Amino acid sequence: MTEVTTQQNKEQLLHFMYGFDEYAYADPSPYYPEIEAIRTGQFTDMNGTPITIDIALLDALVENFANNKAGQEIPIDLNHERREAAGWLLGVRRLNNSLFVAPNWNELGLSMVHSKQYRYVSCTIDLVEKYLLSVSLTNFPAVNNMRPIELSRMNEGASSSLIVLFQKPEESMAKDVNVKPTEEKVPPAESESKTPPAELSASATPATPVVKSDIPNRDEVIAQFRQQADAEIASIRKQLNDLLGDLQAQRHAAVADFMSQVRTERQIAEFSERVTSTGKHAIPAKPADVAAVLSALPAANREAVQNLLESIYAGGTVDFSEMGTSAGKPITETVQLSSEWQQVLRSHISTGGTVDEFFALNADLLGDKGKYDLGAFAKKEG
Repeated sequence: MTEVTTQQNKEQLLHFMYGFDEYAYADPSPYYPEIEAIRTGQFTDMNGTPITIDIALLDALVENFANNKAGQEIPIDLNHERREAAGWLLGVRRLNNSLFVAPNWNELGLSMVHSKQYRYVSCTIDLVEKYLLSVSLTNFPAVNNMRPIELSRMNEGASSSLIVLFQKPEESMAKDVNVKPTEEKVPPAESESKTPPAELSASATPATPVVKSDIPNRDEVIAQFRQQADAEIASIRKQLNDLLGDLQAQRHAAVADFMSQVRTERQIAEFSERVTSTGKHAIPAKPADVAAVLSALPAANREAVQNLLESIYAGGTVDFSEMGTSAGKPITETVQLSSEWQQVLRSHISTGGTVDEFFALNADLLGDKGKYDLGAFAKKEG
């Protein structure tokens, strides 16, 4: 395996694991070791409130980072102060019970960590929406026994969480404080002849280790990570396509509603202008007043009112002044009672009542007796 091939394999693996498609493989500068940011358990926040961090929350933080729920890149600030950034997050993932973040340090962050002014990180989390707001450099993390921040670039030395992918399995186990490497007795002569394993760098070609049967093969681990990454990428693409479809449908519906509203407002304005300003029987009202009344009505009621106004506009109003005056002049024209009221009046007279009493009792419904032709009833009453 050549030096170039080794470098490309490591960079491609990082692309599969974190989806850094916007960075070219030939530019390894942004990749620094992952940082353990938080782990599951019971904690107390900066306000003294007890909180619970569980696996479901960590998975939600990873998913919402991939979906950019924060709406921006996630900064690495100093002591939770929302000011200058010491770097930005490139990726987030859960490993067992911990959340690891992949930083892209800037000059400020590199100087702060390199000079050991800061050794740990702490997270600011929106517990309602379940996404990362920021990661802060701090010397007093809420989680105890966190690993200090490392600065060696990933292409110069793999991070502690990825060491199994690039180093000999025996070396990986030795770096884990919870796992004791198997002690093997080596003859003194052979031990003296061996040189210590060099730290992995971009130009180093790892030697083929003697792997025990119970330790996974490196290629198998890489293939497993790649398969998992492909599945996650496919899932994210499907979610994005579904979201895009929903947004397009909502956009079409919003445009249709807006155009319908514009057409309705234009129709009301034209109708109000026509029935109040033109024709023989124009309604004596301002167009704006009619439009305001019609716009405030529900669609079904608006149509009924428009039909009523249209009929008034077409036929005009009735002049009742021809049937009498307020000066007490006699009514010159009379009308007949309806057949129903005639039957009621006859029944009233047959029981001893009079026409005057009948109209006095029903004045609110029939009005003045004088406008009716009651000649036939007057004869019967006489």
